[in-house]
Amino acid sequence: MSRVISPNFLKLMSVEQRRQFGKAGLTEEEALLKEITRTERGEHKIFLSWLMLKGIPRIHSRMDRRPTIEEGWPDFTVFYEGITLFFEFKVNRRKRTKDLTKDLTKKQEQWIGLLRECGFEVFLIDTAKEAIEICKEVYGV
Repeated sequence: MSRVISPNFLKLMSVEQRRQFGKAGLTEEEALLKEITRTERGEHKIFLSWLMLKGIPRIHSRMDRRPTIEEGWPDFTVFYEGITLFFEFKVNRRKRTKDLTKDLTKKQEQWIGLLRECGFEVFLIDTAKEAIEICKEVYGV
């Protein structure tokens, strides 16, 4: 028998109290964020595999470890034939808002703004397929 806890009860409970219920103790927002993170990691893996297969140099901010690059830097920096592209993934968030920029952190907004001011292209996307299509079009690979 599975446990179902009313969202109203979950809101009244502390995080420590909700933890004992495992997944059932997650609020709707926490469960959605967890799924988005899992899905975004999968999209990163697909794009990273494609880049490796094509031998395209890149810098990738891993999602499974603490970042070693500056906070807010785009997820992927891709270099090929003298052209640099930047990709920031915002997976599944388009379903909530059509404007992906609404899901950027303040630091992401600042970095993306600065990179664009310097003349670089920064793409806000939600699938690896989009990133691959952009690379194929720009790099001709």
